[in-house]
Amino acid sequence: MKKIAVIGGGWYGCHIARELALAGFDVTLFESNEDVFQGISGNFGVRLHAGPHYPRSEKTRKGCRTGYEEFLRTYPDLVVEHAYSIYALGERDANNDPPKIDEKTFKNVVHENKNFIEIDPTKWGYRELKSAFNIEEPSIVVGHLLREKWKAYWESAGVKVICNFKVQKLERMNNKTIVIGNSCREIFDYAVNTTSYQALLPLDEPSLPFNLDVVYQPCLALLYEDRLSQDISLPPFSFIVIDGWFPCVMPYIEKKEDSEATADIFRRYLVTHGKFTIMGSFKTMEEANNCLKKIDERFIKQHVQSQCEDQMKRFWPLFNTEKRFKYIGWKSAILAKIKTNREFRSAVTFAKDGVVYVIPGKISNIFDAAHETIALIKSKDVMQQGAYQYVNNGALHEAAIEIAEAIDPEIKNTCTLQTYADITRSIE
Repeated sequence: MKKIAVIGGGWYGCHIARELALAGFDVTLFESNEDVFQGISGNFGVRLHAGPHYPRSEKTRKGCRTGYEEFLRTYPDLVVEHAYSIYALGERDANNDPPKIDEKTFKNVVHENKNFIEIDPTKWGYRELKSAFNIEEPSIVVGHLLREKWKAYWESAGVKVICNFKVQKLERMNNKTIVIGNSCREIFDYAVNTTSYQALLPLDEPSLPFNLDVVYQPCLALLYEDRLSQDISLPPFSFIVIDGWFPCVMPYIEKKEDSEATADIFRRYLVTHGKFTIMGSFKTMEEANNCLKKIDERFIKQHVQSQCEDQMKRFWPLFNTEKRFKYIGWKSAILAKIKTNREFRSAVTFAKDGVVYVIPGKISNIFDAAHETIALIKSKDVMQQGAYQYVNNGALHEAAIEIAEAIDPEIKNTCTLQTYADITRSIE
């Protein structure tokens, strides 16, 4: 039985470790924090993407739809149904620019989904929207509830989980991968790097398959209590405006009672914005970390909160922060993204020197990443490019054209945002 080390305990690491164990491998998952789901997956992984959020990337939408159906079958107890999930096309974004797509394209993208209903935005209390649809796109539980659910998955699959283990180095010797950390060395047949592509990266990164250009972005999310939720017993909702510098609000469910249609609680929501909550785009994790360290509550209050609230109220006046939604804090994480012209956001998976690397996409993409990881370890239907291997007809292979497409400087791209630098220059 081959021994596999999975490094990183977010959604990708946890799911891939489980799938490897169910496929007959001896799997150990290493997490540097005191528990799993402490980073991006535990704080930002709140939406089960069905696809419409990426109207310019056909490959991302396809991956989201496939993974969406598989997630519902595999992890139904982690899904939180919504009262409604609104996707809307805004008239003008925060820069007073039109959306990146036209109304016909937006409607065609929505129609790719199984369940949707066009709504009259004005009757729903919205404004400055070209059109809007109520689609089927639920949330995923986070935090303590998510961690508790996963303990049962690991126990049934036979995955060994070791927390507080900082992997410092990976070495390849005699067709074995040596995991070095915490003053010890362990030998495995293969390692899977699911650190959100933030640590233990291949040394010759410029020769990555298809010249992948990865940026690191410090991202924020503002947390609110919905005080109306104590009076009205409805499931949570989401409201998302696209495509450009627009706002969205999504439920944040980390307690069992939060996921139920009951009152007597303040349901919580995350608010993000295409422009104001992505602080920058950096070539290295170190640069992104340095930016994030400069952000504190004072900065949020002065430069982020009011901008996000004003934009949300602009499209949804009922987002009333005096009577209904109360700001209670903020969350942050650094996300690795592949810089592409069409905002491709699916996960890509490839291997080199006994290590499988996963550049994460949406949670919907964990299934593709797991299938491709197993194929790479088994050397099944694998293609070679330089020192790297990837799966024939896998996500990386199919999206090669989108990934390699030159960036159009005339189209706004989230991977070029430098919001923190822009703000600090304006106040100097």
